[in-house]
Amino acid sequence: VNRARLFDALGVRDDEALAAALRSATADEVARQRRILAATLANAANALDPSTVVLGGFLAALRGADPTGFDDAVRAQMLEAPAEGMTVAAAALGADRLLTGAAELVFEQLMADPIG
Repeated sequence: VNRARLFDALGVRDDEALAAALRSATADEVARQRRILAATLANAANALDPSTVVLGGFLAALRGADPTGFDDAVRAQMLEAPAEGMTVAAAALGADRLLTGAAELVFEQLMADPIG
């Protein structure tokens, strides 16, 4: 799964344009990357048995093109027991995830030395 290859295949240069393009794309590269991501998640979920898998960034956009189809593809490649209760979801922060991380860096210094 490669963000740059998706950008090239869809002719976009940022994550917002990528998300929009993925909703209407039928490109072979998109289908290939969705298959790879689904297989990779299925293998990891079989080994780790998580209750929830959260995808962010362009991975969430890949899933977002057809969430139900993607989730079904992941579960179809999983063992029955771990597949039963697992949920796949997109990260709630969306485009704000990098801004939130940057804000956390500022607060980290404050919490380490609140008087200084």
